[in-house]
Amino acid sequence: MKQLDNEFTRYDLSLDEIQKASVLSEETRAVMQNLLSESATQKLDLVFDPNNPMVFTQEEAYIKGKIDILRYLLSLADSV
Repeated sequence: MKQLDNEFTRYDLSLDEIQKASVLSEETRAVMQNLLSESATQKLDLVFDPNNPMVFTQEEAYIKGKIDILRYLLSLADSV
């Protein structure tokens, strides 16, 4: 594994390193699933305020981003 020089931290990983790193422990999977569940509940609990629609839109987008990344990481682990 070699750290690459750029604006964000990035690593040059072999396929084997990627596969090993993508395996989640049972506890890590449970924590991620709990975070996903909490985020989905937050999204369902959002209340639209017609006086401030932009706040609702921004909060919904933020929560959707959390849900999307958690689902992506869980599906990545399932594909290994």
